[in-house]
Amino acid sequence: MAGIGGRVEIRTGIDVKVVRMSASQVAAVGDGKSTWEADLVVGADGVDSVLRRRLAPEAAVVAGGFAAWRAVIPWYRASELIGLLDRVATGGPSGETVGDGHRFRYAVLGQRGSAGASTRGGIYWSATVPGAARPESSVAQLGLLRRWFAEWHAPIGDLLAATDPGELIQQDVSAVWPVPRAFAFHAGAGGYALIGDAAHAMAHHLAAGACLALEDAATLVGLVATAAPGPALRAALDAYTARRRPSVLRIGRQSRRVGAVLAAPRGAARTRDAALGIAPGLMGRASHAIRQFRRP
Repeated sequence: MAGIGGRVEIRTGIDVKVVRMSASQVAAVGDGKSTWEADLVVGADGVDSVLRRRLAPEAAVVAGGFAAWRAVIPWYRASELIGLLDRVATGGPSGETVGDGHRFRYAVLGQRGSAGASTRGGIYWSATVPGAARPESSVAQLGLLRRWFAEWHAPIGDLLAATDPGELIQQDVSAVWPVPRAFAFHAGAGGYALIGDAAHAMAHHLAAGACLALEDAATLVGLVATAAPGPALRAALDAYTARRRPSVLRIGRQSRRVGAVLAAPRGAARTRDAALGIAPGLMGRASHAIRQFRRP
């Protein structure tokens, strides 16, 4: 914020409702009362992006097919659990277990003082189950999770038992499909650009969504930083799509393949085991694809 200084005006609480669509006019957005113009408008407004709905109406938001929860157990209630993780055969500082379409992951964030301050540290966990998001209260949702994972190995039950309802966060899992035909669009001397989930939200099977958003931002900055409004800026926006879309499509395909493996149905033991047998290879290829990013 200090680096921005007085060169940028920041407004919060703006509900964007209008997106100027004319290619011959300066890019602009508005809330129905006021309009803001710019050589470049960057849409980083998430999976439910207003800009994407106007600029790329062919890209829809589709359900991910499962619900997800996460929580962090703070250090002052996690010290004994951290010791348990060091003792159980399937535990350690982190772990992941998959079965019948369900998935549970955890990771130790550190103990008191080990993360740089006495109030930090603890254990992070996340869980996914097939189906839609649950409408019940956090208390009821936590009860369901404890029942669904009751027969799973330690320390999963212990982690759920140590979680307070107020720490539980349910996350809607959805994706943008099909991916927009472009991530940037011309308007006036510049145009619009979409980054992150606004452009290519995908289910979090690879846990790559935030990284992809950062890559989008770094790529966009690298391409437009020295591009003057006019032909140079419009060419930079075209280059942004050309650089980012193929990579995102490749990682999205890997994510869907991993998701299909993890969603092996109950009772299909042979199919599930065969699928899990190829999962490390899929994850390795996906990880390789993610690591290919180079900033322009």
